[in-house]
Parts: sequence; C-alpha cells; structure tokens
Amino acid sequence: MAVDLKVEGIKNIRQVSIDLKAAGDKGMRRELYRAVSAAGKPLVQAARQSASQSLPHSGGLAELVSSSKMRTQMRTGARTAGVRIVATAPNAFSKSKAPKSFSRGIDLSAMDRGILRHPLFGYREFWYTQSVKPRWWSDPMMRGADNARKEILKAVENITEQLAKKGK
Repeated sequence: MAVDLKVEGIKNIRQVSIDLKAAGDKGMRRELYRAVSAAGKPLVQAARQSASQSLPHSGGLAELVSSSKMRTQMRTGARTAGVRIVATAPNAFSKSKAPKSFSRGIDLSAMDRGILRHPLFGYREFWYTQSVKPRWWSDPMMRGADNARKEILKAVENITEQLAKKGK
C-alpha cells in the first residue's frame, strides 16, 4: 500500500535530482534523501499509532500491522517524480497454509477501506470477511501531508540554493 504526497513543484524534485547527479555530489543527494525521509517519519509514526488504536487487537492484527515495514520513498523518474509513504504487511500465515490469494500478505488497502478477510482459526479452508474501522491509514496520512510537503519543499529549495552557490 502506498500513498503519494502531491507536492507542488514536484518537477523541482526531479530537476534537483538530475542536477545533483550531473554535479556528481553524492553528499548533497544524500542530504536530500535524508530530508525527504525525515519529512515522512511523522507520517509513518502516525500510521503505526492509528493501526495500533483502530485495528482489532484480538488475534494480534493491530500489533502485526503496526510493526509492519513502513518507509518513505523518493522517486525521481520523468513520470514518477514524487514522494511516497509505503507500507508492506508481513504474511501472517505460513505460505504452505495460506491460499494463493493471500500468499503476498495482508491486504492493507482493503483494510483501509474497512474490509478484512481472514481464515477461520484452525481451519484455513474457510475465509470470512470482517468489518474493521476504515481509513486507519488514509486519515493520518492526510492530516500530516501538509507538514511533510512543506518540509520537502524546504529541503528542495535548500539543495537548489547549495547547487547555485556551488555553480558560481
């Protein structure tokens, strides 16, 4: 599951990345990636907290999802330039016992829509649909997106200024 942060001036991220690559300055590239990662950390923490509070605790789902891998990803491609917050849920069931449709792990995007599919405990042939609190992921992302955008733009502007100074 991923949420794209729409940042006005996203072309700036792509252009700054191209300029940094051309300049060969790995230190400034690292600085930009660190700044983007730091801007996404509060969003990741908010998503973990929301999962812990909103999802069912019985069966360990809340703990499993809140401890899943979540990270900030910066893309610099021509069509894909931007920043994403990505969550990857672990597979809660051994792959030999899970049906093929579940072998990739828990469907976090369906859970964000309020739908949880799970097998009957002890008998994995029968699967059930259960309602859970929707928007456990989307709401914290939307609440923190403005601050993250501001921090990312500030970092891009800072790197742009450093490149301009270095070019003189």
